[in-house]
Amino acid sequence: MKVHQICSFKLFSNYWNLINLSSLINHSILTTIFVLLGWFFLYPSLALAVIQPKIRTDLASAFRKVVCNSYIPSHPLDLWKLGVYESQISGKIFKPVKNLGLQEDFIQVQAISNARKNHHHSFAWGSCGNNSSWIATFPAGGRISTTDRQLYKMAKKPLDTYCRSYQADYVSAASGQKKRLAMRQNDNYELEVDASNLNDGTLSISCLPKANDWQGATTWFLAPVKNGPSVKVPFTSNSYFFEKTKENFIKWIAQVRASEGLAPLKTGDINLDSATKSLAFSNGIIHDRRSKKMVQEIISRSNLQIIGENRVKGRSYMELTWLLWNSPKHRSLLLSKKATHLGIHVKKIGPLKLAVLLSASAKP
Repeated sequence: MKVHQICSFKLFSNYWNLINLSSLINHSILTTIFVLLGWFFLYPSLALAVIQPKIRTDLASAFRKVVCNSYIPSHPLDLWKLGVYESQISGKIFKPVKNLGLQEDFIQVQAISNARKNHHHSFAWGSCGNNSSWIATFPAGGRISTTDRQLYKMAKKPLDTYCRSYQADYVSAASGQKKRLAMRQNDNYELEVDASNLNDGTLSISCLPKANDWQGATTWFLAPVKNGPSVKVPFTSNSYFFEKTKENFIKWIAQVRASEGLAPLKTGDINLDSATKSLAFSNGIIHDRRSKKMVQEIISRSNLQIIGENRVKGRSYMELTWLLWNSPKHRSLLLSKKATHLGIHVKKIGPLKLAVLLSASAKP
């Protein structure tokens, strides 16, 4: 009887301990969930950081036409021919090993990984007939569409989800400063930009990200208005330009500023050049606000104040000038009335050139 009572007590005790352990585990899980939810509400950027990049089935067929010919288009003029208006595209082509095809799961994992690395919100992928595969990632979290290059429509939800603020800007292909355009919501919860009363030029949609406080505004879309800009940029027809030197690049900037009635920018300041070179340490085109304090400390030695930074990538100086001239935000800084000084650093990254331009003004 005593043995039976003791055994029963032990069994009951073990059972009760098991219940307590289970309750403790469940309590811990619930506590963790509530803590995470609390952090997500306090810091929405944490919630955005775990959102999976979205697959873009609308872009796969357009990219396949050219990617399977061994290159990923990045210049806007090439993309516009495909009806693609996404900007700042990053991509890779994967070649098979020993004629073996690549697994779809592997390609999708690579696409998602590349999107996260570049702080992009969507991706596309595909395969070619030679067993090779490709991926492309985009900052934009949704698509933009047009039927006539005058009225553009885009879903409002991705912009609201990923951006603290966003705006539409325009520049004329011929000349002039950028102009901010209205974005109106239609009955389908889309945002519309009406450019029907504008001349040939370029439209950009930019987003100031929520997820990364350190990240500056990112261009989601760059699109032609009507006939758009041409291949040529003003003041690049002179023979000197094709010598492809940094000095001639500076001459071009002086000429476009003069055409707008602006004074040339002073170059060659040792501290401004040093700060610009330090910004070019990163090979990307993301604007990192964390470097602003360091840059300001350097150029303060020359009694200068930061105005802004341009970062462009291209295969040649011609492409660099095209991007600076036909991107509304880039041209705005290029033609800044406040700027008095300019630092330029150009470096090669494989077949591409990265140009970093740092505009500054003399302190009073």
